[in-house]
Amino acid sequence: MKQNNQKLNSSILKRLFYGLAMVLLLSSSSGLAYQDNLLDWTHRYYKVLRKNTKTSVKYNTSDIDAKYRLYATYHSQKFKKAFQKYFNRYYPEGQNGKAGEHYLQQSASEQSEFFVALYAKQISLRELKNPQGFWSVKLHVGNQSFDPVLLEKVPRDAYYKKFYPYLDNWYQGYRVVFPYNAYQSKEPMTLVISSVAGISQLEFKP
Repeated sequence: MKQNNQKLNSSILKRLFYGLAMVLLLSSSSGLAYQDNLLDWTHRYYKVLRKNTKTSVKYNTSDIDAKYRLYATYHSQKFKKAFQKYFNRYYPEGQNGKAGEHYLQQSASEQSEFFVALYAKQISLRELKNPQGFWSVKLHVGNQSFDPVLLEKVPRDAYYKKFYPYLDNWYQGYRVVFPYNAYQSKEPMTLVISSVAGISQLEFKP
């Protein structure tokens, strides 16, 4: 009888912890529950970042541990303008090193570009780019489906942590570019990232 009560209490506690975790996740407007005192949160860039970022998390059914969690930021026209202004705040005359190189790569493309940060509990799921891995990345627009023309791992350096503050030592960041010009269309897009751990469908508007 005592064993049954202990199992029941353990199950209730797990459900309570799971519910609390979901409340904390949803308490912010876009699920961006990060904090860094070195960031200027009053700058408009971070407001635009939040509006263009979606998050997804998949939990194990047996406990509250996340199987994986990801953030995806769509580089909309408004985002690019805010990004440019924020970059120019620190480099008003440009920059010839790594920061300038990263910036030119991001600002040059007119295709649909996303920045994705992924955390996975299992080691075999931590590599989004691995062609022999378990992940699939697609962009759905209407009846069309696109594969990325670029899926590139980025370093966890000061530049990317500054502009994408949800990127930390637990996450790996990626640039993901699709052969679709969303700026000429008003159709919503769905970024579909799936694996054996679950499916995340994140909808964005151009």
